[in-house]
Amino acid sequence: MVAGIGCRAGVSGEQVLAAIAAAVATLRATQASQHETLTAIATPASKASEPGIRAAAKERGLPLLAIAQPDLEAANAATVTRSVRSMAAMNVHSVAEAAAVAGAAAVAQDAAAGDATANPTPRLLLPRITVGPVTCALAFLTS
Repeated sequence: MVAGIGCRAGVSGEQVLAAIAAAVATLRATQASQHETLTAIATPASKASEPGIRAAAKERGLPLLAIAQPDLEAANAATVTRSVRSMAAMNVHSVAEAAAVAGAAAVAQDAAAGDATANPTPRLLLPRITVGPVTCALAFLTS
């Protein structure tokens, strides 16, 4: 499972971790899911140098996936939230949702490397939730 993160500049690691914790708790409360292990944090490449996001990834011991703008836009069709602000700023309806789906796609490509029969598909598992200045969405791979 990949956590997609959108945020304002200057967020703290604690704020990012709180959003991730809230998203995972929401998932557990609303769905019986076997996809509860977080494997990566994904965010737009333009946000990947944010100290708070980097600190959260380090704290959780997870890789931080910097999602290129074209990959965010390619994942836009899989988003369910429609934010005018996100569209104006990043050309996607939800930064967190697009980052989560694109991050899951990147994990799928890595997992399928060398296996021509593998065809995992990224899917949004939990639409974005907002905790203060941070949004978090969760995505995973279906076989």
